[in-house]
Amino acid sequence: MTEPMRAWQHDAATAVIFLTRIPVPWAVPDVDARLQRCTPWFPAVGVLVGAIGALTWWLAALLWSMAIAALFAVGATALATGAFHEDGLADTFDGLGGSPERARALAIMQDSRL
Repeated sequence: MTEPMRAWQHDAATAVIFLTRIPVPWAVPDVDARLQRCTPWFPAVGVLVGAIGALTWWLAALLWSMAIAALFAVGATALATGAFHEDGLADTFDGLGGSPERARALAIMQDSRL
């Protein structure tokens, strides 16, 4: 395989590794150095995660109500991403509702134990 082809595969795999919990079937060399270069792949990973949610919703909607299907879809995307977006949403609410004082709100958002 040519070097440019291998480079884009490694960059795409780095984006998958960084944004999801989906296992990549091959070793990616120097993941930390590739983080800057893999950002163009973030939308593609977003499409992949969205497709997981959409497929889960579609399959669940065949058996249950739309609300139950939506819960399954959110659960599937949370499993695929390690609840990456849900954690960000929780941090937002912590910061906005944690304290009216700016310094305290920033301290709450920075503390990973809260």
